[in-house]
Amino acid sequence: MTAKANAGPDTDNLFAWSLGGQGSIGGFTAGFGFARGEQGRGGTGGGSIIQINSTGWTVGGTYEVGPYKVGVTYQRGEGNPNTSTAIDTSGKQHLDQAVLSGTYTLGPGVRLVGGVFWFDGESEGNTTKNDGYGFATGFKLGF
Repeated sequence: MTAKANAGPDTDNLFAWSLGGQGSIGGFTAGFGFARGEQGRGGTGGGSIIQINSTGWTVGGTYEVGPYKVGVTYQRGEGNPNTSTAIDTSGKQHLDQAVLSGTYTLGPGVRLVGGVFWFDGESEGNTTKNDGYGFATGFKLGF
C-alpha cells in the first residue's frame, strides 16, 4: 500500500474537455472556444474532500486590411470549488476579461503590437474581488 501526500486536490478523478473553432472570410476572422473541467468528490486536500468544477468560454474576431489588423476578444470563466470544511467558503467564482488589440506591419517579420484590456474577477458574496484594466505594447519579430 502506498500513501499519497496531497497539498491540493487529487487529480485522479479529473475529467476535462474542450472544443473550439475558427473561420475566415475576406479580411474577417472569427473564433470561439469552450472548456469544461470536472473533478468528482475523490480529491483530498488538508484532510477535507474537495470538488472542483469549472467552465470557460472565449469568443473573438479580427479584421485585417493592408498592414493593419485589429481584434477584439471576450472571455468568461466560472469555477465552483467546494470543500467539506470551512477552508473555502467563497463558493462560485468568475472572471470576465475583454481585450482590444491591434498590429501594424512595419516590414517583413516586424510588427508593432498593442492592446488594452479589462478584467473583473470575484467570488460569490464578494469575499474576494479583483478588477482593473491595462495596456501593453511592443514589437513582434519573426525570422
